[in-house]
Amino acid sequence: MRAGSCELAVLDSYELDSRAICELARSTAVLTIAEANRCAQAGLVLDYHLDRAEDHDEDCLEDRDGALLGPRFAPLDPAFFAAARRGAEVRAVLVTTGGSRRARELLGPLAAAAAAEFPGAEILIAGGGIPIAGGESETGGDGPLDALRRDLGADSFLRFLPVRASLLDALPHTDLAIGGAGLSAYELACAGAPLLALALSADQRRVLEGLRKRDLAVCLDLTGGDSLADVPAALRRLRDRATRERLARHGMRTFDGGGAGRAAIALTGLFA
Repeated sequence: MRAGSCELAVLDSYELDSRAICELARSTAVLTIAEANRCAQAGLVLDYHLDRAEDHDEDCLEDRDGALLGPRFAPLDPAFFAAARRGAEVRAVLVTTGGSRRARELLGPLAAAAAAEFPGAEILIAGGGIPIAGGESETGGDGPLDALRRDLGADSFLRFLPVRASLLDALPHTDLAIGGAGLSAYELACAGAPLLALALSADQRRVLEGLRKRDLAVCLDLTGGDSLADVPAALRRLRDRATRERLARHGMRTFDGGGAGRAAIALTGLFA
């Protein structure tokens, strides 16, 4: 970037060197996102995580240090708001854990647990590199979940979403979700999808703890303290309609899809 070529640079990267960010900050206003690399001595930060709202007046659009803090500023697609079906009965369970090897290995056990706790419900499985509709993997041959399809013995109740399908594509058909404690957990809360949230890696514990404290999901930490053996009991908690309605209500109240707009208004005010 040429110095002075723009008024604000929004940076969201774990790869940019902090020294280069500080150099840019000498000539241009810089905004970094959440845990992304940043310049500690200069620039603005947008940290939308739930724990940042605890020491911040949620009625204020910025704090005195030039930070936009808390879920009011979560940069979610507004289309997520109230996108889930939220039926009186659980007719479809979405299992979405992310694309890492560890996450994909859990898809089978989680789908089986969901099928056992919600008999008759359709199990929608999303994840990179798993079988797509028809039971074949993108590379051909049997995929890693074909055995699960055979074991359940009810092909019509187990559906693999296309690899390129978005979360938004599945939500209108979703009454309940099982997912990792990443940004998608906030998207599911915004959608009003009752959620069993799982910490699959150490960097997801922050999100999981925030969800637990704010009563936005049933939470399990699979990196320590909890295990797959705890999943059935956690899902049984979500068989209660009142619990599902409470989680959905809290989620949509906390994440309303307007965070990016609020951040834009706050930044405009700073530059005015």
